[in-house]
Amino acid sequence: MVKKAIIEITLVDESSEKTNKEIEKEISEELSENVHIIPWAAKIERMTVTGN
Repeated sequence: MVKKAIIEITLVDESSEKTNKEIEKEISEELSENVHIIPWAAKIERMTVTGN
């Protein structure tokens, strides 16, 4: 069985100036390059931004 962690964050107010897809791309790229900043993380599997 693979263990997974789910992390939910609230984005800064300025995030409303970008589309959800743009934000997802930026977060995914940054985390993929720096996955070591999350202890025990092997890879980023999924990124979803919700809200307006």
